[in-house]
Amino acid sequence: MKWRYLLWTALINLFTIIQVNSILADNVQVSNAQQNVDSQAQTMLNQALNFARGHREFKDVFFKEHEQEFVRLVEEGQDPHTLFIGCSDSRMVPDLILGTRPGDLFVVRTAGNFVPPYDEKGDDGVSATIQYALEVLNVKHIIVCGHSHCGAIKGLFQTIDPTTLGILKRWLQFGEEAKQMALKVAKPGTPEKDLYSIAEQISVIYQLEHILTFPGVKKRVDDGSLVLHGWYYKIETGEVTYYDPEAYQFKPLSNLKRQKQAASLSQARK
Repeated sequence: MKWRYLLWTALINLFTIIQVNSILADNVQVSNAQQNVDSQAQTMLNQALNFARGHREFKDVFFKEHEQEFVRLVEEGQDPHTLFIGCSDSRMVPDLILGTRPGDLFVVRTAGNFVPPYDEKGDDGVSATIQYALEVLNVKHIIVCGHSHCGAIKGLFQTIDPTTLGILKRWLQFGEEAKQMALKVAKPGTPEKDLYSIAEQISVIYQLEHILTFPGVKKRVDDGSLVLHGWYYKIETGEVTYYDPEAYQFKPLSNLKRQKQAASLSQARK
C-alpha cells in the first residue's frame, strides 16, 4: 500500500509542477504581448509628437513668413496654374521637388500615378479631380509625373492576390499597356530593375494618352490653351526629366531653361 501512496504523491506533485510551469509560461506570454503593445503605443505616440513638433515649426516659421499669402488665398480663393498628377509614394513630394508654394499646384496622387480613361458615367476621384481642375480652376498645364522604384509598376510584373488586394489588382489594369510595351522593347535578359524603369517611363506616356480621352482636355490641347507634360523623377539622384515627343525620349528638365534662353536670343537677333 505504501508504494501506491508514494506513486500517487509523486503524480500529484508532477501535475502541480506542470500546472505551475504552464501558468508561468502563460504569464510570460502575456507579459511579452503587453510589452509589444506598450512598445507599439510608444512608437505611435512618438510619431504623433513628431507631427506636433513639425506643425509647431510650420506655424512659427513658414506660416508667419507667408501669412499674408495664406490670407489672400482664403479671401480670393485658389487659382493654381497646374494640375500635378503624381504617385502616392511617400518619397514623392511635389512641392519639395519643384519648390512650389501654396496655391501653385492642384494635386492628385494615385498608386502608380495612373489615370483611368474618360468614362462619362464614371465616378472615380481622379476623373472628378481632372474635371474640376479643367472646368472650374481653368488650369493651364497638366503634369503626369512618374518616378523610379515605383511599387505599382513593380506590382504589374508580380502575382497579386485578389482576395487581399482585389481593389489594387483592378487598379493596376491602367498600367497594363505600359507593362506590355516594356516587355516588347526590352532586350532579352534585361535585369528586372531596368525593366521596371522602362515601364515607369512608358507608363507616363500612356497616362497622358488616357488624359487625352477626356473631351475637355482634348479640346483645350487642340486650341492651345492647355499643355500636357510627362515627367519622370529619379528618387536616388533628385533629377526630373521630361518627355520630348519629337525626340521620343526623356530629357533633363534643366534643358527647358536653356531652350528658352536660346529662343529668346534668337528672337532678339531678328
